[in-house]
Amino acid sequence: MTRNTPFFPSRTSKEVSPMTRIRRSFHHARPGPIPKKPALPACPICHKEVLIETAKTDEDGRALHEECYLFRLRLKRLHNAN
Repeated sequence: MTRNTPFFPSRTSKEVSPMTRIRRSFHHARPGPIPKKPALPACPICHKEVLIETAKTDEDGRALHEECYLFRLRLKRLHNAN
């Protein structure tokens, strides 16, 4: 490669990339407000969101998954049995 030869050859006007034809209004467009998800309670055992429709409550009134609650009860029974 000679010193005067550019690394990337320049394009002619007929070889314009389609990305260069973006309208000016595109750059000035602003997205609308992003709708927020309603906050759901987190399960104190697995720390994942709990749907209100399927939530169970523990002794302290916290919402949790039924599977997580049963798992915790089994662990307590095993711990107390030993």
